[in-house]
Amino acid sequence: MNSTLEKALDSLTWPRETLVDFAIANNGKEVWIDMDLPEIENLPQRVASLAASERKLNIKNKSQKQLRQEYATHVHGIAFRLAGTVFAALPSSEKVVGSGYSQRLDKATGKINDDYLYSVIIDRRRFSQINFEALETIDPIEAIEVFELRRQMTSTGIFKSIEPFAPPPGFIEGPPEPLLGRSDT
Repeated sequence: MNSTLEKALDSLTWPRETLVDFAIANNGKEVWIDMDLPEIENLPQRVASLAASERKLNIKNKSQKQLRQEYATHVHGIAFRLAGTVFAALPSSEKVVGSGYSQRLDKATGKINDDYLYSVIIDRRRFSQINFEALETIDPIEAIEVFELRRQMTSTGIFKSIEPFAPPPGFIEGPPEPLLGRSDT
């Protein structure tokens, strides 16, 4: 199962650097995933549009609100995509527990910390009810919200650090299998 999932995850390409670690537990019924999410600074900061004369390209900076909302959509989409990959690769899996973290500055210490932004438990039964024929109509943020979710995010996309779901001690046999990062930057 480890090898099968590793191959499936290695086949994914990401628009921004996204690193994934996983552990398979409970005889393959559960998959625990840690996602090292891309940083908001790695998203495109500017937007281009054609001038009314159609002879000039206007380039302007995105607003902070727009950047945060795009980032929130992107990082929730990562969890959504990984859950689908796990369920497709491992037919016996019933649950994916995904926790996404980012490196952020701690203003109290001046150090960079790994802060968890969200943690979600996605069960196969509810996930299978999604209309995959109309993925372009699905908002990844709203899709993830139908599952058991730990997240503190404002309506403008500001994340506060959370405590992720954690398996009980001894639940996962052995250390998680680290995967090589996959990115298309």
